[in-house]
Amino acid sequence: MIYSSTKVQTTSSQIFLAVLVSLLGIFFLFSNRASASTFQPGDLIKAKNQKALYYFGNDLKRHLIPNEGTYHSWFSSFSSAKTIDKNELTSIPSGSNVTVRPCTKLIKIKSDPKIYVIEPGGVLRWIPTQKIAKAVWGPNWSAKIIEIPKTLWADYVLGDPLNPNELPNGCLIKNQSSPDVYLFSDGKYRKIKNKAAFLANNYKWHDIIIVPEKITASAGQDILDAETDLTDMAQTNIQTTVADVNDGQITNETPEIMPSAQVAVQLSEDNSNNENAAEQPFSVGTYLICEQWQAICDHGNGIEKIKFIGGDIVLLSVGGGDATLFPSNYIPKAGWINPEHTQNVVNFAHKHGLKVYAWLSMPNQYWLEKYPDWIQVDSNGTPTDYWKIIPPSRVLGTPEVLEKLKGVVGELVEMGFDGIDVNDNFQFLPDASFDDFTVNKFKEETKVQIVGETLQERAQYIKSNKTILSSWRDWRAEQTTKLLALLQQHIRDNGSNIPLRPHLMTPGDDGFDTYGYDWKAIAGAVDMPFLMMGYGEEEVVKEKAKLLKSFGAKKIAASLYLDTIEIGDEVKLGNHIKWLKEAGVNEVFFFTWAKAEEKGLWNTLHKAVMMTKQ
Repeated sequence: MIYSSTKVQTTSSQIFLAVLVSLLGIFFLFSNRASASTFQPGDLIKAKNQKALYYFGNDLKRHLIPNEGTYHSWFSSFSSAKTIDKNELTSIPSGSNVTVRPCTKLIKIKSDPKIYVIEPGGVLRWIPTQKIAKAVWGPNWSAKIIEIPKTLWADYVLGDPLNPNELPNGCLIKNQSSPDVYLFSDGKYRKIKNKAAFLANNYKWHDIIIVPEKITASAGQDILDAETDLTDMAQTNIQTTVADVNDGQITNETPEIMPSAQVAVQLSEDNSNNENAAEQPFSVGTYLICEQWQAICDHGNGIEKIKFIGGDIVLLSVGGGDATLFPSNYIPKAGWINPEHTQNVVNFAHKHGLKVYAWLSMPNQYWLEKYPDWIQVDSNGTPTDYWKIIPPSRVLGTPEVLEKLKGVVGELVEMGFDGIDVNDNFQFLPDASFDDFTVNKFKEETKVQIVGETLQERAQYIKSNKTILSSWRDWRAEQTTKLLALLQQHIRDNGSNIPLRPHLMTPGDDGFDTYGYDWKAIAGAVDMPFLMMGYGEEEVVKEKAKLLKSFGAKKIAASLYLDTIEIGDEVKLGNHIKWLKEAGVNEVFFFTWAKAEEKGLWNTLHKAVMMTKQ
């Protein structure tokens, strides 16, 4: 592969500034009081009691940082801003808006399916195909996509489309087998001398791109310390041509090669979608549950320990039972929890380079207290005593419940989670749901007639007839798949491409699960099936992971319970993690943080994870 960089013509200035400011109330925390004589180029500044945050550039102008996503492309955490008088601030000439840091994110706007990488000077390079994206950022390229408000689109400059075998200008790169990191700049590889130089330029480790070809520093001067041109958020020394802009829409683009009606974050299709498990990234995560009776609502402590063991992902409980652990418009919030707890965990995890998934118990208990007759009923006529849940057919058939559930999912997307897990209480329970509502729905949609006046008689009739029982199981599986597909699409409709991950329980025979789902259908309906398996179920995991892969599931997650692990069991645990990885699992999650804390397993987990990642 040969890398090159497309040049952009020189120019004068940006056309206009976008005014939308959405940097959240957190910027009120910046408190260093300063006068105009005490802040220097490179400082962050703001006016007292105002949210807007500015970068004071080398051109002695104030450059608005328009949103939090832009800020975090330059910094891992919030740095102190110098607070000055409002009149002092307005006396500083206004410059251009700060743009997303080059080659750290892929960006798009909601109304356009095209995806771009950013080069120095805010230059946009359209990525025409998935094949090109994967060649640079790997199979997990879509995780780097963020959406830019249309009002900020004019801050960017249109360059040429990215070509096959081309590395964008401004990227951090390295070889897998070498610790050396380079900045690809104007066709040259500039070696970053050491860790101190890397951090001095506010670079982040997760922005590094791994390339297979051996890198040879080609006439590029080594980066020895902080360099103004690299840390300058305003990029004042970089001259670029402004594309023709009309109402925030960039024109002069290469014609699209896919219909605009496609999913917002989807690139044009190519023939490179058949990655095997070995090509997919492998990650380790831990459940983080904040219970009223547990002292683990301290997310800082929890995430530091997850980082210590070598973890990549936090699986965060966001509610269960009859309440959420964050303020919601659809379900009451638990009264004992800090209202900012969930958002704080998301922000803290992201600042420390971790992904964070929302672990959502289907909001059921809240409604079951109001509608107790909705609880799934066993064939003996009594409510199920395990996961008293609303069956999928009831959720789909009850607009109030469905809309509230979709509303909660939308809130989680808005909070910035990297994925949404649906706990196993979304499924039909074995030998259950022969109630009037479910049976009548089955009869209505399948036209199968059921004989029996009581629940027990209907259950016996269905189970005693092989043809009807087969139709009953097919229909239940279809209901479950339909609900999951609807939630996955709802995430897409909210402008996000994060995965929906259903927790799949005990497997059954004939390709169906006794809890009511179809493996093939699930693999096609959601982005990442999650196998809820424990020790002693190795063959089951292997079988189901292989099955899901054959049905097109590109990534699979699995749980790993710590009940049988004790201090010093790192080899046992490490071998089990490796076994799951070899079976085709891409993400392994320890259950739970509390168990590791209770048993003092952190060193054991660290050693086991390091064995796996070596």
